[in-house]
Amino acid sequence: AARYQGIALLHYKLNGKYCVQTGIEMKKKFITTALLAVLGGMANAALAADGASVRIGGLEVTPAIKVSEAHNDNIFAQEKVKKSSWITTIQPAVSISSDTGSSQIEVHYQLSKGIYHSSRKDDYLDHFVGASSELQLTHRLSAGLSVDYNKTHDARGTTFTGTPITFSTPDKYHETTVGGKLSYGLNASIDLTGEYSNKRYDNHQTITRTRDLDTAGGGVAFSYPVGPKTKAVLEARYKRFNYKFFSATTHLDST
Repeated sequence: AARYQGIALLHYKLNGKYCVQTGIEMKKKFITTALLAVLGGMANAALAADGASVRIGGLEVTPAIKVSEAHNDNIFAQEKVKKSSWITTIQPAVSISSDTGSSQIEVHYQLSKGIYHSSRKDDYLDHFVGASSELQLTHRLSAGLSVDYNKTHDARGTTFTGTPITFSTPDKYHETTVGGKLSYGLNASIDLTGEYSNKRYDNHQTITRTRDLDTAGGGVAFSYPVGPKTKAVLEARYKRFNYKFFSATTHLDST
């Protein structure tokens, strides 16, 4: 697929005051970015606004938004059934964090809306939410925990089930991931990590059920300073992929 990668990217920081003037400035900058993209022969243009953090009690709230426009001349990544489309993506997000010195906690959410102007059945609305924490239990011992939940999709043409002939809409799924980390030491340290994820498809299950997947893994790493700015690291990892459905022709489990 020939998806042009020229990108006109503009970062714009909000000043913490959401007023008409800010909105006008953002609109002008977005129009300028789009014009530069067209004049330069680019196929992608994007506007990103990272909001200034706002303190609410002991919490820090940070909003952000990204709007992009891209053109793809083969959205299904097919040799014979080729279709082009302009794609608008709108991604508002917000994070809320707290830092007490001995503990850091963050909760974040992002929405992603995609609009295929020449193939509206491929429009999508994805959600990503998660939380993470870091705890300093003692001056040598620390622990971390993270939880993420995604309700998203596979665009048609990105997987073997996503051809435009098989189904007329994208494959949708939800996935939950839980991870943890335990660290001990100062100069020399040992880190223990673990992670589990659960992925389940929500539609087209006559075919997509072969993609339902549980993943579990972990690792151990030992680091030791061998110089003023150099550490030696010895690490081992393990990961198990367990597909929930298999047949004589579909058996994808691995370690």
